[in-house]
Amino acid sequence: MIRLNKSVLRSDVDGEIMLLDRSSGVYYGFNEVGRRMLELAMGMDDQEMIIATLTGEFDEREEIIRRDFCTLIATLLSKGLIVNDEQ
Repeated sequence: MIRLNKSVLRSDVDGEIMLLDRSSGVYYGFNEVGRRMLELAMGMDDQEMIIATLTGEFDEREEIIRRDFCTLIATLLSKGLIVNDEQ
């Protein structure tokens, strides 16, 4: 399961998420869609269920949601903001 790295602080502000990487001092902001993607990724193990949930909640084609979700998760992993406990 995906979780925030221990060095990352999370703050919810007006429906958005702000992450602070304490090791670099850099803030990252996520809009409503990014917030929801991150919440689902941290709460569910099944990527297909996450994609189906997002497709049902947002007015966008599945392939675009899948691409954006995979890009977001890969980016957060590469920056060390999240970790995957299953790897």
